[in-house]
Amino acid sequence: MVELARLSAFLVTAEKITGQWSLMAKLSGVGIVALAGGGLLLYSAINGKRFSSSVRSVLSGQSPSGASGANPITDSAVGTTASSGSSGSAAVIAPSGPSETAWITAMLASIGAPPTQANISSISSWIAHEGPYGTQGENNPLNTTIETTGAQGKFLNTPVTNYDTPAHGIAAIAQTLLGGGYSDILSALRSGNGLCGRSWSGLSTWSGGGYSRVC
Repeated sequence: MVELARLSAFLVTAEKITGQWSLMAKLSGVGIVALAGGGLLLYSAINGKRFSSSVRSVLSGQSPSGASGANPITDSAVGTTASSGSSGSAAVIAPSGPSETAWITAMLASIGAPPTQANISSISSWIAHEGPYGTQGENNPLNTTIETTGAQGKFLNTPVTNYDTPAHGIAAIAQTLLGGGYSDILSALRSGNGLCGRSWSGLSTWSGGGYSRVC
């Protein structure tokens, strides 16, 4: 009977100890989750990131099964597309091929102008005034000097900027035209009538006084 009583007492003690360790483990787990959750939320606040509703529900102690409208982590700085209609900005449009006409068509689209024959012919003549197509700044047939996305240094130690892709070169030229001082060129091209037959102050500005008409 004494041995049985001792065994019973031992089992009760063991059960209490086990329960205490279990409680401590649970509390430790809660603490770890809380610390991790706080760290993630702090990271999201600092870096401008947003967690999905499912993740937010877990971090706040709710069940993810009740969360709705879950989305992946998104960055607020990503996903903004410049519009060709706003001053000083241009859409990034890649030409459909390597030809001059394909380049001109994409450039016209980037400034909101139609690819009429008058527009294409006059831009081709404009390019010729900057040098034969393909001999200007890399991916920069109209020789803009601004440096923006895709800039790859200067062309032959001139102010003209090289660009890594035709699309980035087009965006830079469009950005220059949309940035001010070329409203007459924009109006003429957007009308579809092109630039031939008269002088333009915008062309004089573009060429630094070198020419004011191209055809």
